[in-house]
Parts: sequence; structure tokens; C-alpha cells
Amino acid sequence: ACASGLFALEAAARHIQSGKCDAMVVAGGDYPGTLFKHRWFKERNLYAEDGRIKPFSSNADGLVFGDGASALILEELRHAKRRKARIYAEYMGSGFSLEGWKVTVPQLNGRSYQQAISDALADAGLRTSDIDVINPHGAGIKMTDAYEARAIAGVFGKIKEKQPLISAFKPYVGHNLGGSALLETIILLLSLKHNKIPPILNLSVTDNAYDLNLVTAPVYKHLKTGMKTACG
Repeated sequence: ACASGLFALEAAARHIQSGKCDAMVVAGGDYPGTLFKHRWFKERNLYAEDGRIKPFSSNADGLVFGDGASALILEELRHAKRRKARIYAEYMGSGFSLEGWKVTVPQLNGRSYQQAISDALADAGLRTSDIDVINPHGAGIKMTDAYEARAIAGVFGKIKEKQPLISAFKPYVGHNLGGSALLETIILLLSLKHNKIPPILNLSVTDNAYDLNLVTAPVYKHLKTGMKTACG
């Protein structure tokens, strides 16, 4: 589901770290263009009626599907340098947590997501202050957005000025379901390369209850470390 791309990255990293191979192609995609999927989400009031995803907005009313696929190369550093590859970033580490709750609804009173974020920082040997930008899941579903915002604030604190910058990318490309996390990771890598964070689209009415340092206009600054999160 939504976290599949991140799990694939971790699986690829472990293969390389174990010495089984020097490089791996990590690819993912989804084509949610079937009537069944549209109807399933619509009947659960999870599909935006106006065709716009509005993450962390007080008028958020659901997701919008996005078709497509993406891929990247993960490889051992010396191998990348030998072939003179264009290196976008170093994969530092990850954290995963399984709550076994429901297909579309997180366990709202649980700490599963917060624990995964904390585990990722520990695995990477990073502090909260080391993270410059976070690309959250940002599905535009109020319940999920609130759960995600609480988890991020639980790790990075509720003082917005001390949080990393936070921008959601689904309004640009739609929700690619199983391919979403990898696609958005690639967009995040491009943000790091160009030192530019695109703003969250459709965020006309910010919900201040989320306590997040949301990017509402393009930000140009030196970016060193980014984090991608996904729940689903």
C-alpha cells in the first residue's frame, strides 16, 4: 500500500549492505483507474469531490488518484563513483511500525507512526535538528492528516519555528497508492538537489490545529537532509 516504496528502498539497502550486490533498481507504480477503486473510496467519503487534494487544510475532503510509475537506482557509494553516476543523496536509514488496525483508518490513539519516525532518526544516527525538510503522506483526509500531524509534532515538538519545513506533494501528482511513497521520494530528492521546496497546493485555508511548519510559498534555501514519511 502507501508505504510500499519506502519498504522497497529499505530492502534494497539491506541487500547492498550485506554485500549481495552493488546496485539495485527500486521501482513502483499504480494504476488506480478502475471504477471499483473510485467507487470504494467515494462510498467511504475519502475521495475529493472537487478533484483537488488539500493536505492539512480545514476544507480537506479526500484524495484524488494519480496514475504513473517511477524508479531510482540505489547503489554502494564506491560503485556509483566508479561509473561517475549523478548522486542525489545518501540513504541514511529508516523506521517501520505495524499497528495492524484498519485498511484506511490509522489507530488514532496509537503511537505507531510516531515510533516509526523516531526509529528512522535513530537508525540514521540523526537528531531532530538535522532534518531540514519533511515530505509527509499528506493525503488530504482530515483524520489521517491529523494523525500524521500529531506524530510529527510528537517527535519534532509543537513549536513551528523549530520544526523542519513540511511540504506535501500529492496535490501535484495525485495519490499513486502503492507507488506514491517512491514517487514522492524522488520529488524530495529533486528538492534537495535544487535547494527548493515547492509549496503545498490548495492550502487556501490552513488548519492551525495541526501545529506544523507548512510550506505555503516556494522556499529557496540550502537543504542537507530530508525525511519522507508515509502511513497506510
